Amino acid sequence: MSRFLLALGVLAGCAAPPALLESAPPASPEAFVSLAPLARAPQPVLPAPLRRSASGAMPADHAAMGHAPADHAAAGHAPMPPEASGDTAAAPSALGDALDAYLAIQSALARGAFEGVADHALAFADAWSFAAEEAPEADPHFWHMRSAEVDAVETHAFVLADAEDLDAAREAFGALSAPFVALVEAHGAPAGYGLSRFSCGMRSDLPEGGVWLQRGTETQNPYFGSRMLACGTRGAAVPARADDMRMGPPEAAPASGAMPAPAMSHETMDHSG
Repeated sequence: MSRFLLALGVLAGCAAPPALLESAPPASPEAFVSLAPLARAPQPVLPAPLRRSASGAMPADHAAMGHAPADHAAAGHAPMPPEASGDTAAAPSALGDALDAYLAIQSALARGAFEGVADHALAFADAWSFAAEEAPEADPHFWHMRSAEVDAVETHAFVLADAEDLDAAREAFGALSAPFVALVEAHGAPAGYGLSRFSCGMRSDLPEGGVWLQRGTETQNPYFGSRMLACGTRGAAVPARADDMRMGPPEAAPASGAMPAPAMSHETMDHSG
């Protein structure tokens, strides 16, 4: 009976012929794929804040993850100014830059220092070229109407930059100061400079005997230095024109509409010193 069933299976294609079954070699154990579980790959050791909890959730506390609030000051980054805060912080001004360079020259000459004067003179000339283009809002032709003085300041600034010694620098500074002082007095200085007009009177070779602008009230004569440092007369304080210099809100004008006259405060020094 079994032979009959085997024959039917061969004819139907459901069984291999007996000759093939008898000749097939037994399969080796290596031919079978092992179904044993694979070894677990080693996992990296994570910091405690990054490890999952027992529930499998990641920590939600950013501070626990080492992310502290950024300290811009410690990182050297200044905070951004508010765009619409309404602040009236001082804005840069070309005349202010020119005055900074001018005052640096005046201070150096008063100390008898020649080094660095040429660099300050070139910085002054550069700033002055821009300052002469920034006319007051109330008087757009201010510099144009005083073009001769404006050009004289520029010319003497380059002469000062080319000075070969201290005496030549002092002479060039005196020639520059005469028109420059007059222009700054007429225009006004940036707010906060506290400038006054000083005159020497002992330099007959210089316009007006030697004039200059200076901060403070203690005379620092740039034309004689330590030989006669206190020789000079302090004149009127230079008025501030904060509105025209874009250094803040306009100052309130007098009710009459006229500008107040600057207070005259003279300190006559002993020229024998």
